[in-house]
Amino acid sequence: MMLNRIRTSIVLGLVFVTIISSSLSAQDCVVSSFSVDNAYEWPSHRNWYVSKRANSATEAVIVNMQTLSTTAINSTGTKIMANDEGGSVASDDNGNLLFYSNGRSLYKGVGDSAEILYEGLLSGNEGGARIVSSAAQGMVTVRHPLNTDVYHIFTVGDVIAGGNPGLNHFSFNKKGVLLSGANKLLSTTTEAIAATKHSNAVQELASTKYHVYLITANGIDLANSNLNQSVGRALTGDGARGGIAFSWDSKKMAETYPKFWPNLAEQVSLYDFDNRTGQLSSKIGIAPLTKLVGGYDV
Repeated sequence: MMLNRIRTSIVLGLVFVTIISSSLSAQDCVVSSFSVDNAYEWPSHRNWYVSKRANSATEAVIVNMQTLSTTAINSTGTKIMANDEGGSVASDDNGNLLFYSNGRSLYKGVGDSAEILYEGLLSGNEGGARIVSSAAQGMVTVRHPLNTDVYHIFTVGDVIAGGNPGLNHFSFNKKGVLLSGANKLLSTTTEAIAATKHSNAVQELASTKYHVYLITANGIDLANSNLNQSVGRALTGDGARGGIAFSWDSKKMAETYPKFWPNLAEQVSLYDFDNRTGQLSSKIGIAPLTKLVGGYDV
């Protein structure tokens, strides 16, 4: 793969588009040569991790979304590769599988070569009652396109544990070796987390606040993150089991939670999202007024 060296000032997170700004310091980064127009076409998004809900997953597979072929992870049942909720995969720019996670442990390899790399991830697991994540979305793995060596994993809490252990950040190299973490960013959260070109979003438990974190080639940029946005609903208990997702072009964010009172329309809501500033706005409820949706993921 051809690589080009650039030096520029950027105000971006998970996007190649370079925006010049005199207010930010310059970064030396490496740019990959493949098309950047449609993130869903990137080879690094090719592999998905799928598993049955179980404490030992003998039918866990990696799905290649280009060919729809599957590869068994744990066919002999000799290793625990369980996944309940909140799994994630990291692949390189050529679509090669690097590692994957169930929110609590990090793994690499498939079949008899599968092995545990790290066992300290902190997706909510009902206060220690489970060996896997019990949070609806649970975790997300992201890598800034201008830094091919560092992968960021964010984990969130679960409602049975009162939103604990909150939002935590880890960084790993492409071999799955821990570089930093756990770094706690929020004490309690809902079970929702999502990433898009520019930022990562998460909602604080029992609060209307969304927090949008900016990832640059140098890591988390808290100074330019857009935190404490009071645009959501205060969610507690089972009402905080839900999910959020961004549109492919990063212009919209959708959310769904089981909480229905006092506004049925807000069981599913849509926001405008400005991926230059990380600002959420113009929330509208789009759920039917005559049904309980019971939203869990989106």
